[in-house]
Amino acid sequence: MDVRFLKIGRSASSPSGLKGCFTLREDGWDDYSFKTMFRLAFYDSSGNYLEIGEVKIGYQGQVHGWTSEKIPQSFEALPSEFFSIGQSTQYYETIRGLPNFSPIWLERLGDLAALPQRRLVAYEQKVFVDSLTRTVSVAVIEQQFARILAGMAALTAYDFEFIREPSDLLSGVSLRFQVAPESKPPSNIHVLIGRNGVGKTKILNGMIAGALVLSPGSAEDGRFFGHVGWSVTPIDEKYFSGIVSVSFSAFDPFNPPPNNMQRDAGIRYSYIGLKDNTSSENNSTPRDMKNLAKDFFESLMVCMSQEKKSGQWLRCISILESDPNFAEMGLSALSEVKREHESKVVEFFHEKMSSGHAIVLLIMTKLVESVGEKTLVLIDEPESHLHPPLLSAFTRALSQLLSSENAVAIVATHSPVLLQEIPRQCAWILSRSRLISDVDRPSIETFGENIGVLTREVFKFEVSKSGFHALLAESVARGGGFAEIMDQYGRELGMEGQAILMSMIRSRDEG
Repeated sequence: MDVRFLKIGRSASSPSGLKGCFTLREDGWDDYSFKTMFRLAFYDSSGNYLEIGEVKIGYQGQVHGWTSEKIPQSFEALPSEFFSIGQSTQYYETIRGLPNFSPIWLERLGDLAALPQRRLVAYEQKVFVDSLTRTVSVAVIEQQFARILAGMAALTAYDFEFIREPSDLLSGVSLRFQVAPESKPPSNIHVLIGRNGVGKTKILNGMIAGALVLSPGSAEDGRFFGHVGWSVTPIDEKYFSGIVSVSFSAFDPFNPPPNNMQRDAGIRYSYIGLKDNTSSENNSTPRDMKNLAKDFFESLMVCMSQEKKSGQWLRCISILESDPNFAEMGLSALSEVKREHESKVVEFFHEKMSSGHAIVLLIMTKLVESVGEKTLVLIDEPESHLHPPLLSAFTRALSQLLSSENAVAIVATHSPVLLQEIPRQCAWILSRSRLISDVDRPSIETFGENIGVLTREVFKFEVSKSGFHALLAESVARGGGFAEIMDQYGRELGMEGQAILMSMIRSRDEG
């Protein structure tokens, strides 16, 4: 079917009686002085209307301003100097699902997923870097979008391994991660768990350096390898479209690299945390809540500028609102804020929210903004700012976001609450004796398991030598039976403590 394209102004009404054509409605969203956003819709041969989605259009030599000023009111195909990118997988899935779909329709818009021959020139344009790929990476264009147009499944499995060779200072580490699309329980969140000091954060920082090739060949950093059948080879820069690291520790000596804003090539990197990574100088001074509040507002504006990310943000907030305090704040109303509301939103974030709730809101919003198809998310000890129920809700919201974007996360933690939210094959227990590190899978299924059982599974010997275990062990060693020791504690001992006490007494008496 041969079709035409009609340009429609932002506030203009569509002409009546449209049939067998596409409309491009202008959108005023500003990307660093570029206004390239349109909303594509389709009228079929009977005049039925279907919204396709958001698309950004630029042209060779564009330096700023409105793309629409260069586009004719009606056309069959844009000139060859134009290029476009749909802003979500849904855009390509919807247009491909139209009756009698033809890739020629997208080619006439200069779509870079459909026209690989235009990419070389487009990738060099400032409008491509600053606007068209503000939330879409080159890897997504060349892999995910092109895959959808070819009729292939959008989601893909992961099978990769992080290997750190042994050195004089560090022992070797080998960690394999596998993700199966649509699995239940979800397998897109993997956990490194262990006591403080076993090297969890060191491994995460090595993953950042290894993925971004900050120090190629360094034994202290490690490298990623992909598994395909029997073959194991180093991953290339397109295996992950981007890396997002999250750390709100003020004591981590690692200085995150600057955010990679060059979206025209290579792997993208985004840091979410307390440190200022905008300059080349190492700056260990934590940023204050007012600066974080401004970060939140800017990120929220980006999310709300796109229908897909706006929907993702609202779904994530809905999951977080299983926490009563979160629910009472009515945070979903923030989806209606405008640029002129900045001071009120910053004040609300900075002065009305607890630091823990504010940080989890910032993390979730920045993740919605930053996570795209095939993104690797690395999170260091999120439990530092989340109480257990909110940590569980955050894990479910994160998993939902990752599933929608075909992304994967690796989380370093010492909280068994996180372990309770993932299956056994997605967990690695780290332990260390001096310079010798060891990694193992849990010996039991972890998803939905009792927290006490998981605590003993992870920390084993350390549990029996710390906290109330140590107090009970001292009492048992001094002698006395169950009733006598219970009286010593004023009978203020929980059911699990009573079971442990009886076990200790039995072990003592049996020699």
